[in-house]
Amino acid sequence: MEKNKELEQLSVTDRLTKLYNRLFLDRVLEREFAAAGRKTRSFALILLDIDRFKRFNDTYGHHVGDQVLVSLALLLQQRVRASDVDGRWGGEEFLIICPDTDLAGAQQMAESLRQHIATHAFPHVGECTASFGVAAYLPGDTIAAVEARADKALYAAKQGGRNRVVVGGRASD
Repeated sequence: MEKNKELEQLSVTDRLTKLYNRLFLDRVLEREFAAAGRKTRSFALILLDIDRFKRFNDTYGHHVGDQVLVSLALLLQQRVRASDVDGRWGGEEFLIICPDTDLAGAQQMAESLRQHIATHAFPHVGECTASFGVAAYLPGDTIAAVEARADKALYAAKQGGRNRVVVGGRASD
């Protein structure tokens, strides 16, 4: 029985950061989407990407880049609410699913995280920043639509100079 629990945990955990992996995040998104459709509740997504991450790998080596990822994961674990689900979305991107959270609440959380990351001393590299895209479920959305708004907002944060939070609106906005 204990071995089954261990295997289940391994199947939903990113090996490097020990955060949830993409498979688990997708499951949580489906659950939150279903709950939002049944009730008049919302959820928000915070997508963050480490700014200029490639330079860490190129300058210090992949081992140091991995240490930056692990350090950021620990920072997220310490800073997100117990009700939120954080995980490694892929590469140097992380996703935080915020149940029962509106756009303003998620934006505030993202800004707080942005500030903590920017002032955190990362091993070997010192300063590191991240860009954030924030989006919230709106009636009539699909999961893909909410993800796309968060991704588009993240891209806008990168294009706007990095180390910032951008909120995504409707696709037509």
